[in-house]
Amino acid sequence: MMPHWQIVLGIGALALQAQPTLTISPGGGTQLRPGEQAEVYMTLSLHSGITALQWEESLDDGLAAAIREVQFDSSAAKQLQCHQRCVLYGLNTNPLPSGILVRTSIRLTGSASAGRAYLRLANVQGVDATGALVDIAAPGEIEFQILEDGRPSAAADGIVNAASYAPGLVPGGLAILFGSGLSPISGTESAGASLNHRGVSVSVNGRPAALISIGNQGGFEQINFQTPFESEAGLATVEIDNNGRRTAVQGVEIYASQPGVFEIASESGGRMAAAVDSAGRLVSPSNPARRGSDISLYFTGGGRVEPFVASGAVGPVPPPRLSDSVRVTLNGVDCPLLFAGYAPFAVGVYQLNFRVPVDVSPGDALPLLLQVGGYPANPVRLPVQ
Repeated sequence: MMPHWQIVLGIGALALQAQPTLTISPGGGTQLRPGEQAEVYMTLSLHSGITALQWEESLDDGLAAAIREVQFDSSAAKQLQCHQRCVLYGLNTNPLPSGILVRTSIRLTGSASAGRAYLRLANVQGVDATGALVDIAAPGEIEFQILEDGRPSAAADGIVNAASYAPGLVPGGLAILFGSGLSPISGTESAGASLNHRGVSVSVNGRPAALISIGNQGGFEQINFQTPFESEAGLATVEIDNNGRRTAVQGVEIYASQPGVFEIASESGGRMAAAVDSAGRLVSPSNPARRGSDISLYFTGGGRVEPFVASGAVGPVPPPRLSDSVRVTLNGVDCPLLFAGYAPFAVGVYQLNFRVPVDVSPGDALPLLLQVGGYPANPVRLPVQ
């Protein structure tokens, strides 16, 4: 009598078989990141009267079998045990069904390195109703592609003042978080002071932060956010969540104040303080501040204000005032202060109104130094005539 031949496709192999075959196949993708799981199904085909089955699974480093479950009708009264070998059996002569027998969840351990890893079957044997061993082919193997962790990556010194780029945070101030794997965004998107944008969020000591913008320009990633006003001075933990992938950065310093003055490029090629005159015109070499005139300077990191402003809310009118003391000098000369507080209609931006001293010497780039609560800001320049 001629044997009955059947083509059986195993993972990575195509063979012409005339004996029972045990194959494995993925239930989904075979790309894994550390901590993720994939489903693998074990199928028995072309058999007659096999009542029990045993095999060995070979798992490369980084792979672990998390869950194994029998998938066929429980009326066959079989159970699965896996120690050094896996045995599918029952105290009966009921044959195993053809089709899927076992589902296994394969987990990639958190310490796995990027590359490839395999699950293979070996030493597969069956038993028939008489107790005789039945040879079973096991051509199956599955290759898993191990991807990079995929979690956000950042360091404490990469979380900085949005104006001065000094490491650290200030309640209510704008900050920039530099890192990798921060978001799914390509380019730059405004987040509109929302708490979550495109599945991305940031928290400071568990308090959600208002997101200003998220960017990824040529692989350089950053998140601009406002530190919650409720944050207390001291060491903090900043958590980044990129669509369920989380990283906590510890040891981030929160200061009561850490002023950073915004700068703009001037037409002469240098950088100048972000300031406007009383007419709202930008102070620049072509429009220098006049001695005795009033100037508005813009900065962040001023700290708490009175009355309180909710995190993520735009500055109200009338604007709240800074709680800490403020001093500003121009070329070493103290400037009379008119107002220091939260800028109207902006998030995380502070405004200082001062008068240019009449006795200051004119210059194209006079040094301007701001201090809040005794903490100095980044030195900037201001043209004065």
